Amino acid sequence: MPLHYKPKSEKELNRYPVLPEGDYPFTVLESSEVASKSQKNAGKLMVKLKLNVHGPDFDKHVFDYFADWFSEWKLKHFLETIGRGADYESGQIDARENAYEGRTGYVRIIIEENKETGEDRNAVDDYIVQPAQKVIPKLTPTSTALAPAPAAHKELSSQDDVPF
Repeated sequence: MPLHYKPKSEKELNRYPVLPEGDYPFTVLESSEVASKSQKNAGKLMVKLKLNVHGPDFDKHVFDYFADWFSEWKLKHFLETIGRGADYESGQIDARENAYEGRTGYVRIIIEENKETGEDRNAVDDYIVQPAQKVIPKLTPTSTALAPAPAAHKELSSQDDVPF
């Protein structure tokens, strides 16, 4: 007996579907340090991640890149959301050889145009840090100290002269 199906166009087949924009759990599949190929920052090291983003109907592999000289908020937020915020505060990380493989967290996914193909693709907008995961920076002698709290106001009596 022959197999019956409804023929579809290439667009309908949607070989690489994208997730709708939103917040999703993820698992790090791979992490590595790679050299930038941009003219301005050629050779500078950056972190490359391959994430498995867990959508409601299917998982999607999404790549992300960041460093201390671009997308620095992603560097901090990624480390905080996977429970390694202290690494950020230390001022150095080591993403070589899948150091973050298997780590999990939440990510905000957006849709952008693939500049090479013109098709839609998913990209990481930011990593979602829960309040308990945030790392509070340590104040150093060069840090700006917080201003002292204003002095408490005294109670006014009916005898006080109030100019209005």
